[in-house]
Amino acid sequence: MITVIDGPPGAGKTALAVRWAHQVNHRFPDGVLFTDLGGFSPAEQRATPHGVLENFLAALGVPARSIPPGIEQRGALLRSLVHGRRILIVADNAADNSQVRPLLLGAPGCAVVVTSRRRLTELAVHDSAARVALGPMPSEESVVLLSAAIGARADGEPHATRQLAQRCAHLPLALRIAAERLAAHPQMRVSDLVADLTGGAHRLDALATDQVTVRTAISWSYRQLAYEDPETARLFRLLSLLPERVTVDAVVAASGQPQSEVHQRLERLEAMHLIEVGTGESWIMHELLRSYARNMTVEEDSPYDRAAIIRRMVEWYVHTADSAHKALSPNWHRQPLAEANKLDDNRLAFDSSAQASRWFDAQAENFVPVVRIAAEYRLPGAWELPLRLSAWAMRRRSWSICKAAYEVALQAVRDVGERRVEAWLVGHLACVHSHLGDDARAQELWRCGQELYEEVGDVRGLAWTVAGLGLVAVQRGEAESARARFHEAVEIFSEIGDDLGAAAARGYLGESMARLGRHSEAVHHLTKALSDFEEMDERYGQGMVLMQWAHVAHAQGDLHRSEYLLAQSLSICRDAEDAWGEAEALAKQGHLALLHGERQETRATWRRALDSFEELDEPRAQVMREKLQALSSIETIDSRFRAS
Repeated sequence: MITVIDGPPGAGKTALAVRWAHQVNHRFPDGVLFTDLGGFSPAEQRATPHGVLENFLAALGVPARSIPPGIEQRGALLRSLVHGRRILIVADNAADNSQVRPLLLGAPGCAVVVTSRRRLTELAVHDSAARVALGPMPSEESVVLLSAAIGARADGEPHATRQLAQRCAHLPLALRIAAERLAAHPQMRVSDLVADLTGGAHRLDALATDQVTVRTAISWSYRQLAYEDPETARLFRLLSLLPERVTVDAVVAASGQPQSEVHQRLERLEAMHLIEVGTGESWIMHELLRSYARNMTVEEDSPYDRAAIIRRMVEWYVHTADSAHKALSPNWHRQPLAEANKLDDNRLAFDSSAQASRWFDAQAENFVPVVRIAAEYRLPGAWELPLRLSAWAMRRRSWSICKAAYEVALQAVRDVGERRVEAWLVGHLACVHSHLGDDARAQELWRCGQELYEEVGDVRGLAWTVAGLGLVAVQRGEAESARARFHEAVEIFSEIGDDLGAAAARGYLGESMARLGRHSEAVHHLTKALSDFEEMDERYGQGMVLMQWAHVAHAQGDLHRSEYLLAQSLSICRDAEDAWGEAEALAKQGHLALLHGERQETRATWRRALDSFEELDEPRAQVMREKLQALSSIETIDSRFRAS
C-alpha cells in the first residue's frame, strides 16, 4: 500500500502522516521507519535515496560493512529484508517522484506513506499510489480549532476570531502559530493580532515562533521553484499583483506571455500547491501565499516591471469590459477611452449578449479590486472600467459592486481633475442610490451632476440628470413632478438626436402618465417608446417598456392584455440576459394568476421568481417569501374551512 499526502505549505501533511502512523503502528509489528527527505530544503541539505536506504538498512540490523554501495543493490536488499514482514515507511517532505521510488517496498503487508508539496502523479500512475490532497481547512472548522486553543477570548470576540482564521488562510500551521502567540500574550486581544495580519509587507512576521515561521515554510517551496524554473517563479510573484481570483486570459494579458506557456506555468504552480484551481477556469492564491509573493516581487522585480504588469492587466479589463458592454447594449453611450488606452490586442471578443453576460458574472468579484489597483497606479482604467459596468449592472442589479467601484473612481478622477468624467460617475452613483431606495442621496447626487454637466457643457448628461430627478419624484409619489421631468428629458434627448435616451425617458413618461390616471396618453408614449426600441433592436429597453405597459393595462382592468404583454416582456428579458427583468416579470405573472384564482400556478411562478431574486441577492426576494407565506396561509385557512 502506497499513500501520498500532498498539499500547500502549512496544511498539516506531516502531522497527519505521523498521527496516522502512531494510530496504526500495532499493524506493523516489525517496525516503523521515518525519514525527512528535506525535499524543499537547499540542495545540499536534501536527503538522497542512497543515504536514506543506508539508514533504513542499518535500522533493520544490517551491519555497515554489509550494506552494498549501489542504490539498486541497497533497494533490492531492503525489499528482501521486508519480505514476509510488516513494516511501515513514512517518507516526509518529498521533492519529487525520483526521491521516493527507490524507497518503495512492494511487499504484501507493508505500507509507505509519502508527504509532499507537489502532486506526485507518477506514483499514482505507475505504482497505484492513493492520493490524499490536503488544503485549507473549512472555515468553520478553523474557527473551532482557534476557539479551542484560545478559549474565552474567542467567545468574547467571535467576529475577530473568524477574521483571524481567514487571515491565517485556514491553514493549520498558521492557525497554530496564531493561537500560540495569543496564548503567550494573555493581554493581547484577538482583534490586535488580526490588525497585525491585515495588509503590509510584514504581515507574515506576525505568524512566527522561535521554532517555526510561516514565511520559512513558504520560502522552501518558492526557493526550490526559483531554482528549477525561474519563469514560473516570476509568474508566482506576478500573481500577487493581480486580483485574488484570476483567469488565464487575465494572466496572459498581464504577463505578456503566450497563453500555452502561461497555462503550463499555472498548472505547475497548482501542482506545487502555490495556487488553487477555482471555479470557471480560474486560479486562486490564498492570503498568506499572496503576501509572501508580494514581498518577493518587491525584492526581485523592478518598479517598472511591476507597473507594466499592472498597466497591462488594467487595460485588459477595460477593453474586455468595453467589448462586453457593447455586446450587451450596443446603443448605450460610453465615454471614450483615454488616448493611451485605445489599443489592446488581448481583449476578448463576444459573439452574443449571453457570452458577454457570462464574462461579467465570472469577473464580478474582481471589478472593485481592479479599480482600486488602477487608482493606486493613477491609471485611467480607475474610471474607465466602472463606466462600462452599467449595462450588466442594470440586468443583474449588482449595486454593491457598482457603488464601491464608482466611489473609488470618483476619488481617482477628482485627483486628476477630469470634470466631465466626474459628472458621469456622479450620475451613475446617483442611479445606484436611486435603485437602493436612498432618495435623498440620489437627489443630492443628481443635482451635483447637473451642476457638473452644465459646467462642462454636456447636454446628454444633463438630459439623463433630468430623467434621474424624475425617478426620484416617482419614488416619492410625486407623479406630476415626475411627468414634467420626463417630458423635459424627452425634449432634450430629441433635440440632440439621442434616440436611446429619448425612448427610455418616454417609457418613464408613459409610466408617470398612468400614475396620474391618464391611461390613453400613457399608452401613446409607451407605444412610441417600444417602436423606437424595436427600430434600434434594443432588447433591454423593449423588455422594460413592455413591463411598464403591462402595468398600465392592469390598471385599466385589461388583465388579458397585461398577461400578453408580460409574456412578451419575459421572453425578451431572457433574450437580453436581463435576469432582474425576468424575475420581475415572473413576479407580476404570479400576481395575475392569483387574480384568476390559479393558486398552484401562482405558487410555481412566484417560486421561480424567488429563485431568481435570491440568485441576484436582490431584496425583492424577501417580498416574494412573504407573498408565498401569505399564499400558504390562505390555503391553510381554506382547507380548514372546507373540512369544517
